[in-house]
Amino acid sequence: MKVFSMSQRIYYKDLEPDAELIIKKDLELYNCMLHKAFKICFNRAYKDATYSETDQRMIKSFYGTNDYFHFVCH
Repeated sequence: MKVFSMSQRIYYKDLEPDAELIIKKDLELYNCMLHKAFKICFNRAYKDATYSETDQRMIKSFYGTNDYFHFVCH
């Protein structure tokens, strides 16, 4: 079976300085949100923490994002 794939690659070195900064800040925010989500899951699972809001709403309000951050605690 043959698969044909094309992707539009964007190389960091070819970006405008403003675009570099925007992408870097987005990745830093995503990393912080992921860390917070893990901490919430850990606290619920191992420290019997309870929260009045859903995990997604807590992260949304904490970071001031306009969309939900989806994650699943197991």
